[in-house]
Amino acid sequence: MGLDGARAWWMIDIERFQRSLDQPEKMARFRRAVPEGMPESSNLLRGMLADVQHQIGIPTSRTLLGGFSQGSMVATDVALRLPERLAGLCIFSGTLVAQDEWQPLAAKRGPLPVLQSHGYFDPILPYSGAESLRTLLKGGGLDVEFLPFDGPHTIPYEALERLALLMRRVFTDRSGT
Repeated sequence: MGLDGARAWWMIDIERFQRSLDQPEKMARFRRAVPEGMPESSNLLRGMLADVQHQIGIPTSRTLLGGFSQGSMVATDVALRLPERLAGLCIFSGTLVAQDEWQPLAAKRGPLPVLQSHGYFDPILPYSGAESLRTLLKGGGLDVEFLPFDGPHTIPYEALERLALLMRRVFTDRSGT
């Protein structure tokens, strides 16, 4: 799919995407569009969450959902569409897509804790897309901790440390247990 050895939730034409980076009009269309395959991926993830809740008894409100790259886009889509708010959302090297759908959903979601990280030098998904996603989520009232870093399309160690802190915060009750 254009990325040697990489896995993906849906097909993406990397060369076409890369040619669009310097064309604001094409990037705006990319950010508004729902990627072909994302609805099916989101349905699969929602099904998995329902199975976990049914089989193990862990409610959605006690689940922190996250992903990397396309996985973070799927996780964001699911987090915004679920009827019940998650415990938290983690977005590693994601970007804004489905803007016309996500914007009103974010406004209804409320104060969901979000950890978002993105590299300044990401050659796959530009930093500007992460900034646009952060703006949309914050504008909707989500509690976004944004962690930019000097690096490419990856998950830095500092983001994992912040994820551990987020997990501790959302899964520890007020009594400290």
